[in-house]
Amino acid sequence: MKNALSILFILGLLRAQELAREDRDLLKWAVAYYQRGEWNEAIKIIEDALPNLEIEERFEAHKYLGMSYARLNNNISAKEHFKILLKLNPKFALNSVDADPLRVKLLNDAKKEIAYESAF
Repeated sequence: MKNALSILFILGLLRAQELAREDRDLLKWAVAYYQRGEWNEAIKIIEDALPNLEIEERFEAHKYLGMSYARLNNNISAKEHFKILLKLNPKFALNSVDADPLRVKLLNDAKKEIAYESAF
């Protein structure tokens, strides 16, 4: 009986690793959709994969969710994802490719909101 439970446990771990790998692959697909300008598709894929991503991958997921929502002029959702991103990495800054005026403003607004929330 103990051996059977051990085998089931190991199989469960292997399956979890396989699912995590699949979610990482989904994130790569989502980035490709983002880069092609298919922001709605990128959002859908990332939101499906997000619950199963590791912390480093969640950081990237929220970055692309924020940028995708900004491209779609959904500034509220963009700012919310930038806030999550900044909570994961307070030193995050947009690179020169991603730093258009709207995204810079949304990121700065997210920083201000986090600072305000932290003050109380």
